[in-house]
Amino acid sequence: MPNVTNSPDGELPRLHCHNLVKLLGQYVTSVSSNHTQSEDGDIQPGDDQNNALMYIVVVLLFYSCGIAIMMIKYMRKEAKEQEECKMYRRYINAAHEQYLNSMNRARLANRLALQALNTVNAIPQTTQLGSKVTFV
Repeated sequence: MPNVTNSPDGELPRLHCHNLVKLLGQYVTSVSSNHTQSEDGDIQPGDDQNNALMYIVVVLLFYSCGIAIMMIKYMRKEAKEQEECKMYRRYINAAHEQYLNSMNRARLANRLALQALNTVNAIPQTTQLGSKVTFV
């Protein structure tokens, strides 16, 4: 139950409550129960303030819900973009590793091919001064 203290100045009572939603609900029900109409059907002057308060509350709730929805959509969009960025980085890293592996295999194959070629192409040359082996 909220602690209600009346101020001596005639101002609105001060409410001390930690649960604002509950407090707002109680206030709105108290405001709506205070609506009195005269026998002519005219609304008394205090009701204008209550109607204005209800209008403000409804408008604020409308805008706050709209902002909350936009924030949720933005957060989802950002999460999706981050996931796409991670997938792109993984793809680039995998492609780079594949390129490096193929280059290492190509270097090893080239080295082995050159050694085999040099072994097969050893051409003995004999000259008058002596024998000589040349690698092509």
